[in-house]
Amino acid sequence: MYAPFDGVISLDDITRYRDRLRADADFSPEMHSLADLGDVTVFEPTSTDMASIVRDDPFGSDSLHAAVARANIVFGMLRMYDFRVHGGTCLAEWV
Repeated sequence: MYAPFDGVISLDDITRYRDRLRADADFSPEMHSLADLGDVTVFEPTSTDMASIVRDDPFGSDSLHAAVARANIVFGMLRMYDFRVHGGTCLAEWV
């Protein structure tokens, strides 16, 4: 599944996105995803919010995910998410 994001991303935006996924009859937790955050200009969730973001993840533990980010703050938050979910064992690259 491809999920493009742009502009300002808030914790509420993430929650609404996940609620829409869960309500979609075609969604399955086993799906893989590509999140395109390349056009995100502001990422409002903080490191404190990361625990709830990880806990509320609608995807299953066997699904695979990739993300694209340009802004350092977005890349850093993605790495923090990765560390909380996978213990930092996933590879990440700043391109």
